[in-house]
Amino acid sequence: MKSPVNTEVLKEIAVTVTKLVSLLACLYFFICSLSFLSDSFRILGGKNIGALFSDSELLKNPVVGVMIGVLVTVLVQSSSTSTSIIVGLVSAGAPVKTAIPMIMGANIGTSVTNIIVALTQAGDREQFRKAFACANVHDMFNWLSAFILVIIECLTGYLEKLTGKLVENVGATNVTDVKSPDFLKALTKPFTKVLVQLNKKVLNGWAQNLPEYENATTVLRTGCHQHTPGGPSCNYLFAHLGPEGVNIGESYIGVILLAISLCMLCGCLIGMVKILNALLGTKVKRVIENVINADIPIRGLGWLTGYLAMLVGAIMTILVQSSSVFTSTLTPLAGAGLVSLERAYP
Repeated sequence: MKSPVNTEVLKEIAVTVTKLVSLLACLYFFICSLSFLSDSFRILGGKNIGALFSDSELLKNPVVGVMIGVLVTVLVQSSSTSTSIIVGLVSAGAPVKTAIPMIMGANIGTSVTNIIVALTQAGDREQFRKAFACANVHDMFNWLSAFILVIIECLTGYLEKLTGKLVENVGATNVTDVKSPDFLKALTKPFTKVLVQLNKKVLNGWAQNLPEYENATTVLRTGCHQHTPGGPSCNYLFAHLGPEGVNIGESYIGVILLAISLCMLCGCLIGMVKILNALLGTKVKRVIENVINADIPIRGLGWLTGYLAMLVGAIMTILVQSSSVFTSTLTPLAGAGLVSLERAYP
């Protein structure tokens, strides 16, 4: 008599495990799609990124600086890359005063990814409303913070003075090549490098208008057909479409990669939402909503909940080394109703 019950329980466990594995797979490929989206914009931007930094007189206008920071971050889909380019410009002799508005603009540009993620949920009006609102929380925070800080900086110059004081006793040792650990990239790189690989030195060289990269014609990693012993392997799929293959042109490669990344993004998001709804029954969903969105259940400490959420957001962003990835993952959770706007904001 116990046999049918055990079979039913085992079947239910197997289905749940399958759904969990599918959810993790969707999340993994979703993060990979963000990497492809970033690479596609870098390929499409090409040498145009360097043109944005070429007119030093124009960059003295703080509003222009903010807009350039926004545009570059949208093109490369990575505030880390755009700020690295700006830091390189300053180390090459550009004034800090010029770079500050561009850094502010880079923080605004990083929120564009969330809007793209939210737009993919337009099929369900209620989910789209919640997801788009969550994405706009990030946008409004970045826009308002940047505008207020840029205005104060233009009036007082406090950031330039403060950062100058912080580094006035720092030695002249060049430590620009030190890299922070990127755990997320270590997980996604085995898959992403099979499809496309970029030469970031060329990208940074174009952005900083370095003379040694003037004759570089492609941002794709080259040398893929030179199988030197012990050398880096560049056997990725898009190499066959690049200069060493059919050579269909950077623009076409960028468009193809953009289409692939958007299809992956939409498919993974739809899959994540469907699996979440199937995995979480109505009762379980309500429990999770109540736990995540509830205040600290200790009398007198409820006001600390927002600060605790800020700490969680900071730790998660440090771990994944990308605010875009973390907030883009939070957006579909808000669309599914698991996270309220009040909890998503901090």
